[in-house]
Amino acid sequence: MDFKGAIFDLDGTLLDSMDMWLNAGELFLESLGIKAEEGLGAALLQMNVEEGALYIQKKYGLELTCKEISEGTAAVVKKTYAEKIQPKDGAVEFLQLLEEKKIPCAILTGSDREMFDGCLKKQGLEKFFKKILTCSELKMSKSNPEIYSVAAEILGTRAHQTLVFEDAPEAIKSAGKAGFFTIGIFDQCTHSNSDICSARKNSRFFCRDFFEAADFLRKQGLL
Repeated sequence: MDFKGAIFDLDGTLLDSMDMWLNAGELFLESLGIKAEEGLGAALLQMNVEEGALYIQKKYGLELTCKEISEGTAAVVKKTYAEKIQPKDGAVEFLQLLEEKKIPCAILTGSDREMFDGCLKKQGLEKFFKKILTCSELKMSKSNPEIYSVAAEILGTRAHQTLVFEDAPEAIKSAGKAGFFTIGIFDQCTHSNSDICSARKNSRFFCRDFFEAADFLRKQGLL
């Protein structure tokens, strides 16, 4: 493999933020002084934004519109990103290594830019990326393998020259279908036992953190 570029997912891959997303509804209710029911996060994960807001409105008898609940939850998430979210283990060191090797990198995320922008700035991560891409701005989801080709084109690389780092099994599978070398990153919130099996199966290499990813690439003669 002639390694010339890298594409990174954000939540659960570069950032230790999946617990925040899982508990976004709970964090919003907490900001109102309300204790959430156990398992609220798991229930909301099965719903879209509108359905989730309606569920919270009715379940907790809130005198807020669904729009106000959605916006309030987004505000709490944005604040949590900026104040509490940290990079995953070894992520910064790995990005520094790629920078030294002059390997161009991009972020490709399903989260909206206004949510995570403050976090990237605070953590000093922006400088490592040639481009930060969001699914909403590209008007494609990661279930469409073409989205990874779009990111690679922006980097100026081809699929077989580009590493894709993801935690979500379906995203790993999608990138693999597009011909990319996929490296799965473990995340304790993303991966149940079945998800770990799926992530391992669809990754060219699966690792617990970026220190392990760096060791693998060195052994392969890619770094």
